[in-house]
Amino acid sequence: MGLVSVESGGKLCYKSGMTSQNKIEYLDEQQNVIVIHDKDRGTYPMYILKGEKNYLVDCGIAPRAHTLKADLKEALQGEGIDVLLLTHSHFDHVGAASFLQDIYGFQVYGSYETVEMLSNEDLREMINHNNRGLQELYEDVFDPSIQLEQLKDLQVIGQGDKLQLDSTRYIEVIASPGHSSCALSYLLQPHNILFPGDSAGMIEKDGSYKPVFFGSFKQYQATLNMLAGLHPHILAPAHAHYIKGDENIQAYFQKAGEAALELKDKMLASLSRSQDPMAIAQDLAEKEFFPGTVMGTRDAHIMNLRALAMVVKREFLTTTYR
Repeated sequence: MGLVSVESGGKLCYKSGMTSQNKIEYLDEQQNVIVIHDKDRGTYPMYILKGEKNYLVDCGIAPRAHTLKADLKEALQGEGIDVLLLTHSHFDHVGAASFLQDIYGFQVYGSYETVEMLSNEDLREMINHNNRGLQELYEDVFDPSIQLEQLKDLQVIGQGDKLQLDSTRYIEVIASPGHSSCALSYLLQPHNILFPGDSAGMIEKDGSYKPVFFGSFKQYQATLNMLAGLHPHILAPAHAHYIKGDENIQAYFQKAGEAALELKDKMLASLSRSQDPMAIAQDLAEKEFFPGTVMGTRDAHIMNLRALAMVVKREFLTTTYR
């Protein structure tokens, strides 16, 4: 069981209920919904939805490709992957896609924008550059030969589409902009398990909430409210342990929204003193980047903060807000 409690400081306390040896866990009684826990670093769980076709939700970073290959082999027990479902096109969700497609020959489903981006050679090189930037964190498993190449059999899916797993189960596709313009969430029915990618926000290793409105703050907040309104039974985010129970999940969405609002206001205050998003990002990084508690590298953290400052500047600098 995945249990999340909200502490007075607004952080999450995770209790996975797993034994130290249990890397593979099932989210349904029929053992058709599988989570592969990233036990080494804890930030990249992977999800498999089994049915007449087997779906993998996202595929993580290139440095984890060999680990993921071994984990998938263990979890699938001789079965294959028919479809890779992409929540969006960011490097940490697609880095291992070519490597795994060469093994499993799967189709790739994503939003129109995701398909367009992954078909662009320059953007693929940016994705590869960002994966190479993780070498210092993954020196023990880093393989420079693993690159994102042009994917085969890319197919566009979008809002309202339903992907049938079998006669009783299907995946509902939900447009989820805000984190990025290309973002989709997936709701597995009738289990009511939500796979939001990063559209529901993220949690750092120290349990703090990490707002990630890289596309639009306004859309990000609207998406948080929309996803909370689905009242999923299980929330299965891309960079944290899954969350069970309506009370826990609603508390998560509330805190995620509050954290985004707090950061937006902090960015606005900084922008009132400086119009330089990079200077603001560097200043914030000096105060909050601590290796071991923040996912990714310092450079990536600074670029993320810069992107957030640019969104706030674009959407609110000349607008009366709150």
